[in-house]
Amino acid sequence: MGALFEEVTGERLIFSFPGIVLASLVYSLPFAVQPLKNAFERLDTRLIETAYVLGLSRTKAFFRVILPNSVGGLMVAIIIAFSCPDGGLLALVGPSGSGKTTICRMVAGLDRPDEGVVICGEETWCDTHAHKWIRVQERCIGFLFQDYTLFPHMSVWENIKFATQDPALSHRLLYLLGIEHLKDRRPCSISGGERQRAALAQALSRRPKVLILDEPFSALDLETRSSLRRLILDIKKRFCLPILFVTHDLYDAYALAD
Repeated sequence: MGALFEEVTGERLIFSFPGIVLASLVYSLPFAVQPLKNAFERLDTRLIETAYVLGLSRTKAFFRVILPNSVGGLMVAIIIAFSCPDGGLLALVGPSGSGKTTICRMVAGLDRPDEGVVICGEETWCDTHAHKWIRVQERCIGFLFQDYTLFPHMSVWENIKFATQDPALSHRLLYLLGIEHLKDRRPCSISGGERQRAALAQALSRRPKVLILDEPFSALDLETRSSLRRLILDIKKRFCLPILFVTHDLYDAYALAD
């Protein structure tokens, strides 16, 4: 390819790793401008003024104060892109604080991305360039939060049927998740694994278009984790919906993800 280019144009095309990296940076620069601008605008101007007062030049202030306090926002805004089909399970793996929950919140509509698009099937839930935004209430999301959020003043049964008009589905979920004997109990009186099953039933009772599981095994013992892995695989087959699964455990990701 390089020889052909040289023969046609008379110019030599040099391939090297640094050159490829530089070309990639130049190509992606236009897409990074807006996230850069947004990240810098969120920075507290008092930090910059303090740096100037302490004698830093504009260049030193940029590298020692502005950039270190903006880089977290830049990374989240620039590098995220993924898709998950119906019946698929996509695992987001990373250490604590790497932004996994933030991604889930953007998909659900609880947080807004600085730049980007969120599409579910034929529906565009978010398009920052087109100024389109569908509220979280209208996205029909099933979200299992990390702390298995249930309404403490309601019974397990009341929690599950809270967001559905289909009592038959609520009964089916009670039996499917093995918690029918707990339906009259309050969340504070059941175990962590039982609360997780109840919260999962609550998330599924709405017939969601997407199911988000945020660190669902983080507070469970090994035996409970194993049984719930099997349960999630069964749910994946039965409901045939895209599942976004957040974990920092590589074994869970390997066992569950496609």
